[in-house]
Amino acid sequence: MKQSATFSRLLLITTFVIFSQTASALPKPFGKAVNPGDYDYVETKFRGENQEAARLNVVKSLERAKMDDRRMRVYVPPTIDSSGVDLAEIVSRNLTKVAFESGVDIIDSELPVTLRKKLTSYEKTQQPIAADAEKADFIITSRLVSANASKEFDSDSERLEAGLKGKSGCEVKANLTLDLKLYSLNPLELDEAFFIDHEFENFYEGVKSCESVTTDLTFKEAIASALDRKAAELKNAFAPKGLIVDHRVKKNKHIFKTSFSARKGAAANTDVAVYKFVKTHDPITLKTREEKVLLGTGKILNATDPDNVWIQLDKKANASEVRLGDIVEVQHENCSNFSLNLGKNCFVKEKVLADKF
Repeated sequence: MKQSATFSRLLLITTFVIFSQTASALPKPFGKAVNPGDYDYVETKFRGENQEAARLNVVKSLERAKMDDRRMRVYVPPTIDSSGVDLAEIVSRNLTKVAFESGVDIIDSELPVTLRKKLTSYEKTQQPIAADAEKADFIITSRLVSANASKEFDSDSERLEAGLKGKSGCEVKANLTLDLKLYSLNPLELDEAFFIDHEFENFYEGVKSCESVTTDLTFKEAIASALDRKAAELKNAFAPKGLIVDHRVKKNKHIFKTSFSARKGAAANTDVAVYKFVKTHDPITLKTREEKVLLGTGKILNATDPDNVWIQLDKKANASEVRLGDIVEVQHENCSNFSLNLGKNCFVKEKVLADKF
């Protein structure tokens, strides 16, 4: 156990040093302040044939953005525990942490009585219901469906036979299932559902039996690990979204102005994606529908503009394909891949979590 703790401390120190070096090595446009005034305007059209109609739609969007220039507000009510293991508080605490890290404002842990009744009604009918959205924009509910743990002692000979290193000890495995639901308000309806089935294990080296080993810590780490694996999807549900409203260039470096500000929770160097909508014809229903098509990815610049976020696309993206009014969305890193690539948003978290597997 002492060796393991020492190794963890060394790993954290090494990770910090590598991450610090990586941060300093980030591309200069993303590291130092960028003044959009130093860039030349690029004449850019709106998407579609009717340029005036497209322009008016963007104007309306900008007016709405000015009226609602704030972070998303979220209710995170207490977790419902159907597992019988009494882990609701731990799930709630970790879920609130993930929501907070996504840049939202946590309004309250308890739903107002009227809103709680409307949510119950919606769950029965699955029909959108008018709801007061003055205090919050979303509700995220959680239910711990099941949680089970098992303990098994591994002797020296058993570990040697299995090709494992280290001394004998107790292996604790936890399996849990979480049901998360994200509801938007005005009207109240289901936006996204996340069903998480997760396995996690700990090994307590050097203990003589499993009798002295509890499952408490393994359950706690299993819950944190499960929500970490879904953190990117949860955060992206709350991530700032807006439109491309300006295009400028300097020495072949193209930058784009968005319709939202950093006050929405968009930090410099955060990943973004730019999309266009294209109309497609469904041969089955014979109806026309719109589909999102990715134009490119990039990062938020450290711009001197206090009112609008500016972005720069990656080299692979074709800046000439971007039009005014195209959609831009903040994209949080998916830490479930455990890629350990330098410069990634979740690099430190991956290195720390990887030590547990």
